[in-house]
Amino acid sequence: AFWELGPTAGIAGSDEGHKLCCDRIFGNLHEQSVPFLVTTWLHAVFVSPVDAGILGASWLMFRALYAPLRIMGNMPGGKLSLSTLPGYALIIYMGLSAVLLACFGFDLRAAAFGSHILGIIACFLAFFANFSIVLNIQKRFFSK
Repeated sequence: AFWELGPTAGIAGSDEGHKLCCDRIFGNLHEQSVPFLVTTWLHAVFVSPVDAGILGASWLMFRALYAPLRIMGNMPGGKLSLSTLPGYALIIYMGLSAVLLACFGFDLRAAAFGSHILGIIACFLAFFANFSIVLNIQKRFFSK
């Protein structure tokens, strides 16, 4: 149902704040859909279709939180993180699990003591650490 928010906000004569809110709800879902679909498909083919379904349903649940959280307002590192960060972690976990198993025979879930949740947390922490390193490098080279 989010797809109509972006285009129709401008038609409805809404104020700029409402247009931005609707545009971001639509845009964020659109931006995250491609990685979600690709990694869910890869996970289903190379790891487990049942697990891909469970993880995909979890991702959809977090996506559904985005609109109400966005409408309630946001501050940097605020409420939207409750939707976006678990979504990123799920995408990373599904994709990484598929690549590691298909290319190297390494079962990420088994390495996480059979727990998707531990695997997802580990992937998120690795992503966050990498993000922090890249951000610091960018600041050194591109700051004024």
